[in-house]
Amino acid sequence: MRVPASIGTVIAIALAIWVAFQEWNAEPISGAIHVIDGDTVEIDGTRYRAVNYDTPEFEPLARCDAEIEWARRATTRLRELSRQGLRVEPAGRRGGHNRPLAHFILEDGTDVADIMVGEGFAVYWGNGTPDWCR
Repeated sequence: MRVPASIGTVIAIALAIWVAFQEWNAEPISGAIHVIDGDTVEIDGTRYRAVNYDTPEFEPLARCDAEIEWARRATTRLRELSRQGLRVEPAGRRGGHNRPLAHFILEDGTDVADIMVGEGFAVYWGNGTPDWCR
């Protein structure tokens, strides 16, 4: 027996489609990119946070010296990648500290998250936080 969808379900699906379209349709942000840390860049005074990966923290959020070293390495790696031609594509929403979230994409279409995670400098969002202090 087929059960009709509730109006709330229909609205939720429509909203999800609209959000996905907004993210997919986002224009890259132009301007000089300044790397703040392994998952944050600044363009024309606005800081953009990577939407899909997380890197170790610097002080005062770091829990140990090893985490600070991992944060330094992640920042250096993002700087290297940004020199290859980095596009910052807004995700259409904001994260912690009210920063706009964005996808960081290389000119060849590679998602920076895949590189950072693959090389051990980051984790994908939702996969927990590694113990950078071990």
